[in-house]
Amino acid sequence: MMRISVSGKSAEAVILRVEGQLAGPWVEELRKSCEALLAEGSCVSLVATGISFASSSGLLLLRDLMNRGVELRNCPLFLAAQLKEFSEP
Repeated sequence: MMRISVSGKSAEAVILRVEGQLAGPWVEELRKSCEALLAEGSCVSLVATGISFASSSGLLLLRDLMNRGVELRNCPLFLAAQLKEFSEP
């Protein structure tokens, strides 16, 4: 299970707090949430402190979002290490 909540919002930027497991149907939920904000032209930041697990599809989503300019804040060390390994050839 995962929870996505708006932690801060201005005319140009939105901060989303992500908590729980980024896996299964929750990957698509996060994708939809971010896509809608990016389509509006908002700068998006994800506060990742509460992510307790990320599947390979969750890691792929995070990497893709970061490549599109989404900022990943307060990333847990285990998640940062997984993203680094996942991004390397």
